[in-house]
Amino acid sequence: MGSAPGRSGGHRPTLPSAPDALVPVPRPPRADPVRPPGRRLGGAGEQPPRVPARHRPRLPLPGDRRPRHRRRGPRGLPRRRARPGHRAPGAHRRAHLVRGRRHPDRRPGADPAARGHPHHLARRTGEHRPQGRLRRRAPRRGPAPHPRDRPGLRRVLLRRADRPGARRPRPRAVHRHGPRRVRRPHPRLPGRGRHLPVPGRPDPAPGPRGPAAGQPRAGRGRPRQRDRRARLDHRRPRRDALAARRRRRRDHDRPARRAPRGLRGAGDLAPVKVPLTTLDLLTRARRYFPDRIGVIDGDRQWTYAEFADRCDRQARYLTDELGVQRGDVVAWLCGNTHELLEAYYGVLLAGAVLLPLNIRLAPAELRTVLDQSGATVLFRHPDQTDPEAPIRQVVLDAGFEEALARQAAGAVEPDVRDEDDPAEIFFTSGSTGMPKGAVLTHRNLYLHAVHNALTNAITGDDVILHLVPLFHVNGWGTPHYLTGLGGTHVMLPRFDAGEVLRLIEAHGVTRLFAVPAMVRMLLDHPDAATRDLSSVRTASIGGAPVSPAMLTEIETAFGCTAICGYGMTEASPTLTRSLDKPGEAPSAERRSTTGLPIVGADVRVLGDGDVEVPWDGETVGEVCARSNHVMAGYLDAPEATAEVIRDGWLRTGDLAIVRPDGYLQIVDRKKDLIISGGENIATPEVEHALCEHPAVREAAVVGRPDARWGEVPVAYVSLHADASTGEDELIAFVRERLAHFKAPKGVVILGELPKVGTGKIDKSGLRARAD
Repeated sequence: MGSAPGRSGGHRPTLPSAPDALVPVPRPPRADPVRPPGRRLGGAGEQPPRVPARHRPRLPLPGDRRPRHRRRGPRGLPRRRARPGHRAPGAHRRAHLVRGRRHPDRRPGADPAARGHPHHLARRTGEHRPQGRLRRRAPRRGPAPHPRDRPGLRRVLLRRADRPGARRPRPRAVHRHGPRRVRRPHPRLPGRGRHLPVPGRPDPAPGPRGPAAGQPRAGRGRPRQRDRRARLDHRRPRRDALAARRRRRRDHDRPARRAPRGLRGAGDLAPVKVPLTTLDLLTRARRYFPDRIGVIDGDRQWTYAEFADRCDRQARYLTDELGVQRGDVVAWLCGNTHELLEAYYGVLLAGAVLLPLNIRLAPAELRTVLDQSGATVLFRHPDQTDPEAPIRQVVLDAGFEEALARQAAGAVEPDVRDEDDPAEIFFTSGSTGMPKGAVLTHRNLYLHAVHNALTNAITGDDVILHLVPLFHVNGWGTPHYLTGLGGTHVMLPRFDAGEVLRLIEAHGVTRLFAVPAMVRMLLDHPDAATRDLSSVRTASIGGAPVSPAMLTEIETAFGCTAICGYGMTEASPTLTRSLDKPGEAPSAERRSTTGLPIVGADVRVLGDGDVEVPWDGETVGEVCARSNHVMAGYLDAPEATAEVIRDGWLRTGDLAIVRPDGYLQIVDRKKDLIISGGENIATPEVEHALCEHPAVREAAVVGRPDARWGEVPVAYVSLHADASTGEDELIAFVRERLAHFKAPKGVVILGELPKVGTGKIDKSGLRARAD
């Protein structure tokens, strides 16, 4: 077989049919610009010719990386390195052949040590082997040399777009065992196109691409020539796919995830879960605000370092002297004093569960609650009545202070092993039935504190006066987030309107949390007009519906922004806040609504079939909530828990509508909704109408059985001092503002409306009285 036209080399040897019959075939010498014809490098005593500097390959420098398209194998797959003792497929048939000629050191009978390896000679001198047609190739041993060290083994192509006046070619799509991807030129090196200058050979003359007319194409200078190694290694994609499948099976059985690339050698890493607990907020205050005044109670005050030390001593007193074990329930019967605030952290540091009791409960009711909770210790303030329960009691007197002084100083390591362990128990107010104990976990309390701090924009400069008892839903959420931010607690053992106004002026209180009954007493107090209340920035009101008129009156008296909130014991407790939306003008009418869900709470109004009601301001549905701070359940009451928590949603039992702007508005409770002659009557609507009368101070509406209509509304009201009115006048006043069937059929005037321990009106007692 002769040389094919248009191919360089001039002579193509004929190969025998069998590999064993391969013999060296003489090859005519070719002219080379680097060395004279007929001379070979590597002879004894011969120095290699000097190669011009512009043709010498640049040696790799530290930090150099191989070009991406050179580090990849055929079809874009990663290049596989040969393992020791491993021979590539077909290596025995092509072991002694290289590109276009027989390898001089691998001919049958040749001595490999007789002369230097051509590969290494090419690297040292820049010599390049003949670029004939690729037939067979010897397997490479070890890692591949850098392309700059062997410029003659593989051509580096110049991107066509780099030529002056050339159009930028579109990248070629390559299909590789899956989704199509685009092969793009490497940003650092040229892509496909003309050959770069090769050391030892003259640069191609400028001019049109390709040979002249009638001239054969020289060498392998085709511009878009495919990588021929794909022919010899066509089984590589299959082997890579099998190896990847084996790695996936191996990694699937591993219990822990593999370490990141930067941490290889450190072993496998397992995810670390840190329990969420409010004790971290105390630790933060101790570490970063040790000298800041944290608690003020009367004429005494404590820094956060002193406050944290008292919490540690209380924890040691519980465990070392009282024998409290992890998981025991510790009850507290106390008003808003610094001892109760310390118990919010001291009891939890001991690993026990805190149970704040309502100080307004009768002794028989207290005994019932203590029996249901299984409390082991009761801390009682001297001002509170002894419930005479069969339980160990500790009176908060001088003996308690001596017991704390006996304890060793130093921080106590929190004994919280799981964030889902019970942390606190709060019994519901019982306004709609028998009280039930809502169990809140460490996770519930921590996330509730974080969500409230974000929604209300609490800062470390805030000073909060605890008006609402810490056993109330509006009271226990405040201690945690204010401590973590370094704010100041001002304690108030018992509510007194005059004392509240004095403390606001004396300590520069910035935020108030109260129920409507407390706000009404503050507004009616004679000192409200003489005290400096300008430090108050926000007044949050909850626990009962609030009219826009009351909000406007609060903002006028205090010079602050008044908002409403909604929550319940089972939700830790806050769910919504009636804050103005960013960019909207302030509106007292909007802020008197139930509001928008706080950060981290999903609150919806669901109608029939648990379908969300439209935002039309008319369709009534039940308020349902889903959040990370919804209770774990009722204490020892799985049936009651399953009744209120269904499909992950807390069924509040409150009826509401959704306004077109997204704000919720509570209209009534399910049990308080009056159905008269087939018409639904929302009691808060009637109560607001009654409160607009200048003589009415408070009002409550309940249903009374009726033989004709099934149920009719009845109103109970209390009047302002020195005010007088009658039943007929109030009924006519309501009929002027509401439909006649919504007007009460009777009005009872009382000196004071009955209330439960949290300050809410006792509608269950009024309903029993009406029956």
